[in-house]
Amino acid sequence: MMTFCFNHCLNEVECEENINLILRTLLVAHSRLGVSTQYPIILPSEPNTVIIAGVSLKQIVETIPADKENINIRRLAFSILNNYPLTSFFTSDPELSNDECGNYQLLEQDAEALFWAHKMGWTVISMPVCDEVKQNQLQLKSELLDKIINNWYGDNLSFIKELEAKDEKKCQQQLSKLEFLFTGKTAHISDEFIKNFKKSPPGLQKLVLSKFEDANIARLLFPSRGDDNLVKFCEGKGNETTYELRSKAMGGMRVYFFSNNDTIIIASLHTKAQSVGTEQTSDIKNASAIIKKIKIKNNIK
Repeated sequence: MMTFCFNHCLNEVECEENINLILRTLLVAHSRLGVSTQYPIILPSEPNTVIIAGVSLKQIVETIPADKENINIRRLAFSILNNYPLTSFFTSDPELSNDECGNYQLLEQDAEALFWAHKMGWTVISMPVCDEVKQNQLQLKSELLDKIINNWYGDNLSFIKELEAKDEKKCQQQLSKLEFLFTGKTAHISDEFIKNFKKSPPGLQKLVLSKFEDANIARLLFPSRGDDNLVKFCEGKGNETTYELRSKAMGGMRVYFFSNNDTIIIASLHTKAQSVGTEQTSDIKNASAIIKKIKIKNNIK
């Protein structure tokens, strides 16, 4: 799944009087990709703090007329631009190299949010209000190591479609690699896991493979064994035996699974950043139910 991060770093606006129309046009183009839940737009912060041409994003949306001609795009704007702040969708990633610990800028503005979007494998979405952002890729500059992030500004839809096709191909390759990790064993991968895996950014997909490989090398699989670090036993009254493959990176990755000597069942994939407290307990219960169902269907003890 392609996730967009709204670009708040813009130069002097060349078309200030048309900024309302520019946003509307971009959101209509975004809606044609598919439903917003499949292609979400993440804001770096609340809409009233994202400033464009001296006006907040919230104010720009509110100036969209509520008449018959524009009411649908006004509703669309309010429904799409409600994913914030960016930090709600991941936690600070501890796995940074030394040359990544810099102050990132775009057009001489603080671009830390866009750096984290790059780490998550997201794509920038930019209102084309200045020539500097009308390009397929943007350069995030730092004193140590610059980063290049893909950018959609509306008119380069063919570029975005190419990225989408590449992402889908990579996703299938990652799923094949996951199955290959368990060569010689029987692997049951649930539809629920596959659905969430496909919706995840490439960085999270790679992390899932990497952590399963680490767990296999550490002999925490076949059968499952918790070490309270990489693999944790999930306690819960009435639950089927369930384990959690975990990482602090990429929003706090959580994969719920079960394995015995020769079989592994991978039930679901979540991130701690989006599932906390009672929600995380619910995730475990749902994973337990999936494991139980697969066990019964395949006569697994």
